Amino acid sequence: MTVEIDLTGKTALVTGGTRNIGRAIAILLSQAGATVSVIGSTSQERLDETLGAIDEQDGHAGVGLLADCGDAGELRGALGEIVDKAGPIDILVNNVGIRPRTELEDVTIEEWDRVIAVNLRAAFICSQFTIPGMRERGWGRIINISGLDALAGSGGRGHVTSSKGGLYGLTASLAPDCARFGVTVNTLTPGTIDTFRHSPDWYPETERLFDKLKRKVPMHRLGHEGEIASVALFLASDLSSYMTGQNFTVAGGFPMWPSIKQELADG
Repeated sequence: MTVEIDLTGKTALVTGGTRNIGRAIAILLSQAGATVSVIGSTSQERLDETLGAIDEQDGHAGVGLLADCGDAGELRGALGEIVDKAGPIDILVNNVGIRPRTELEDVTIEEWDRVIAVNLRAAFICSQFTIPGMRERGWGRIINISGLDALAGSGGRGHVTSSKGGLYGLTASLAPDCARFGVTVNTLTPGTIDTFRHSPDWYPETERLFDKLKRKVPMHRLGHEGEIASVALFLASDLSSYMTGQNFTVAGGFPMWPSIKQELADG
């Protein structure tokens, strides 16, 4: 039996959708028939490239906007513009995030607030904006993208870990509020994914550290963006209609994050 996911007639929004996992999710949702809008944060060039890639792969591009997701007013304005131009949002992927590494004693209140605003508050604002319409229409999907740091912590990233962990709480709170209306809310937690951040240009010690990391992952490799996007597509579809309030970890069978991170630090 062949099962094909068809999102024709659905509209989707992916925040932080101009590169890496967010871009892969946006493209795959569009290939399944959804009209996909994207919010980027820094680069008009990357935003245009993402919308172009959707078109090139026979996808359905919606609206592309640059917005500071850490600015509540600017984000709400972008959401309103997307709905005005592309229609009500049926599928929301809260993917935008920043991951600065700052030692505890050097974290300023401004940096703490900024990380929480982008990584956690933006997901709340987007959800608060879209849920009423989803409830009214009797169908909706919210997917919050977290990270393995949220499960076990990460040195120098107390604000990041707190914000990403907060997404689990947001999911757990929104899911029962939405369940009876046909709206599901889930968290997707990627493992270590082979993106530009894992190149020597971005992180000079990548080769040594990630070779060691890959040996500890049961699958002996890093993940690919498409492997995260495919789970997001499943969660956006009717195939996942009886799943809500859950966390789906996609990490190559890699549950022992704390001990492995320590080995990397020692290694």
